[in-house]
Amino acid sequence: MKINLSLPARTTRLVLLPVVAAVLVACGGGDSETVVAVPARGSVVSAAVKAQLTTAQIDAATKTSGLQALSGAAACGVEVRHVIYNTRDPKGVQATASTAVMVPTGTATACSGTRPVLLYAHGTSADKAKNMADVVGDGEAGMQMAMFAAQGFIVVAPNYLGYTDSSLSYHPYLNAEAQAVDMIDGLRAAKTHLATVTTAVQPSAKLLLSGYSQGGHVAMAAHKVIERDHASEFTVTASGPMSGPYNMVQFGDTVVNVKVNAGATLFTPMVLTSYQYAYGNIYAKATDAYQAPYAATAENLLPSTKTVNTLITEGKLPADPTFTALFGTGGLLTDSFKAGYATSGYRAALQTNTLLAGRRSGRWRCVAERTTRPCSGRSTRRPLRPISRNGA
Repeated sequence: MKINLSLPARTTRLVLLPVVAAVLVACGGGDSETVVAVPARGSVVSAAVKAQLTTAQIDAATKTSGLQALSGAAACGVEVRHVIYNTRDPKGVQATASTAVMVPTGTATACSGTRPVLLYAHGTSADKAKNMADVVGDGEAGMQMAMFAAQGFIVVAPNYLGYTDSSLSYHPYLNAEAQAVDMIDGLRAAKTHLATVTTAVQPSAKLLLSGYSQGGHVAMAAHKVIERDHASEFTVTASGPMSGPYNMVQFGDTVVNVKVNAGATLFTPMVLTSYQYAYGNIYAKATDAYQAPYAATAENLLPSTKTVNTLITEGKLPADPTFTALFGTGGLLTDSFKAGYATSGYRAALQTNTLLAGRRSGRWRCVAERTTRPCSGRSTRRPLRPISRNGA
């Protein structure tokens, strides 16, 4: 078995817990009203084993890729489960999403009993089929498996709304509150699922948060919302968001007024679509924001079942290898949209989703035992040190 451990570019059913909505009929004044109970957030819809890997298979992959110098040899085998769960979209409407649950296996002390949980948020993907349970084919998923699950951590890695097995037609990209809800519900579903199956491994009370790129922003948002709204349910032991666009409004200001970042023609339509669905005031019609011919398809283009190269060939994205053709002739966005940016609903949405911490009034001050600099605003609450393999 060849495992892809590079960064990003059916199965045996274990549990099937269909949500049967209770229908209550209330009669009053001669009229009947049907009320359908909404499935609870984080409730499990279904779960399946996707892969079972031995330490030998994991070591062969990390040795070939060169990752083993960082990951070390696998202490545990890993069983990968794919769990579909109920959550809420940005407007609070019920929706389904899915998560990978990577569970250590083996007889070593680090591979059984109660184990610390890593809640991991993945980076930006244009692929609608993105699935963190695909540890063989998805490099980011394989890396989390090798670095953490194979070292004795339970890894919960949600795919997000709008991706694999989600009922939502779009992805709430960099919507801090919505993505935090999704992550928290994925964590709930993973813990509920593991409690219902026979396994030598169960989650401990230690919860670690991390993510990369988009996932850095998502992990930070999840940390904030857990401490604000769910402190009685979860305690964040350590938080390590990486390379995320935490200051969204400053990032937007820089793209519009200073320099367009590489990848902007992919990231920008995902952000615009996300915020348009959430707030409804980013533009009145697609042609207000997008140039022809992109206006016809851009607002529902990404993530896609087609490759980015195919979308470019079909004329749905600018043919620019640097993905920086955001403005001007042949660019993605209109000059008028750029000109109105400073007072736009778009900039206001970026401000809403900016994650800043520190001592200034109104800013979030996290209380996790071990945190990264963006969380504390100025410095860490305690000097960062590695979490040991036994979860200490």
